[in-house]
Amino acid sequence: MPRRYDAHSHIFNVFYLLDEYAFMAFMAFFGNYPGTGQTQARELHADSVFGDIGQVLKWIVKVIETGVALMGAEGVNLQTTLSAADSAWGGANQSATIVLMMDIYFTYAQPLLADEPWHQFSMKSLSNQLAVLQPSDIQLGLRHVQTRLQDVGLNPDLVAKTTARLNGFIQARRLIHADEAGFFKTPGFWAHMEALRLLKLDPILGPRFYPFLAVDPRRTGIIDEVLKGELVGKNLPFRGIKLYPMLGYHPQCAALESLFDWCAANAIPITVHCEEPGFPPPYLFAQNYSGLGAPKNYIPILEKYKKLGRDLRINFAHFGYQNPVNGVPVTDWTNDIVQLMQDYDGVFADFACTNQKADILTIKNSVWANQKAKERTLFGTDFDVEYLSSGNQDLANYYANFDEANNPGAFTAVELAQISGDNVERFLG
Repeated sequence: MPRRYDAHSHIFNVFYLLDEYAFMAFMAFFGNYPGTGQTQARELHADSVFGDIGQVLKWIVKVIETGVALMGAEGVNLQTTLSAADSAWGGANQSATIVLMMDIYFTYAQPLLADEPWHQFSMKSLSNQLAVLQPSDIQLGLRHVQTRLQDVGLNPDLVAKTTARLNGFIQARRLIHADEAGFFKTPGFWAHMEALRLLKLDPILGPRFYPFLAVDPRRTGIIDEVLKGELVGKNLPFRGIKLYPMLGYHPQCAALESLFDWCAANAIPITVHCEEPGFPPPYLFAQNYSGLGAPKNYIPILEKYKKLGRDLRINFAHFGYQNPVNGVPVTDWTNDIVQLMQDYDGVFADFACTNQKADILTIKNSVWANQKAKERTLFGTDFDVEYLSSGNQDLANYYANFDEANNPGAFTAVELAQISGDNVERFLG
């Protein structure tokens, strides 16, 4: 049986979210979020930053109370996605999934706009910031974070464990020599990255999943790490790159130029978030940067490589979904993506987190008459984010919604095999 793929999934858990937000709050307490100490940083103090963070943490508390997949370890969540695909497609151990990292640390940092350089901060500056803190300062900061976690109603056991992990991370960073080179490592991001790297080495699960490394150009050293050629590529820990512009950076920012050059030269696939909603949920996030991820923002980038005779392979995740207006579907971004498919051979798009039967039909009807769109449309679930945005709809129902037997007008068996098989392999290369 040919291999079938979920082209868009996540397997991070609540501990990743808690560790990143706790570290944000700790750094903000000392006036060092996001750590630059330069005009590039938003003028925020501990209370205002935690006002934003606290809203998301309250949402996380509600998520925990539902008992959904965010509580599982990465390996457990990976097995859940693979088992669901095997069950839906009737082939034991034949499915695979593309797992996309997230990088949420800079959610409240200054946005990085087109052609704008980012005055990056370094590992040296982080080590210095933490090294100069007295033990009494650290304990004061930890108590501040602990109190905030308690205030939003987090389970006392999770409050204690999150605070203990944060303290362990801070103490480890303080022991690092101030001149150590490397990219800026925040606790949740680094732990999640290592978990994916180790899972890729697993002899059973490793061959069945393709992790994509999250790159935020504001994270010092991450692009340099990629350009070394030891982290991303075939037979390496990560198979591709994940970009999430709506967290605050424009795809045309100067910091991403070298990354795009490298991906085009080495046939590295890229998945970019391309829908108006996203993470954090819009009702929890005062800043709206969703427009930074609009498909047309990529035209100058794609045109550059087309003129050079190269294909920059980009998957526009969520097929440019935009919230309906007065109940009427909005397909502007979807139509823009289909046009990009006509103009550029490396453009793909996925159906991830398309939870409603009607939305599946709307997008399919918008694109399926186009032959190039047929060849470059990808199936995706957006697990485990899919649970959070669809009233806890389980994966079995999600898969069923794409099948014309359960949703008349959706995909035939042959079409499903195409968007979850050959098309995904073409994207992966």
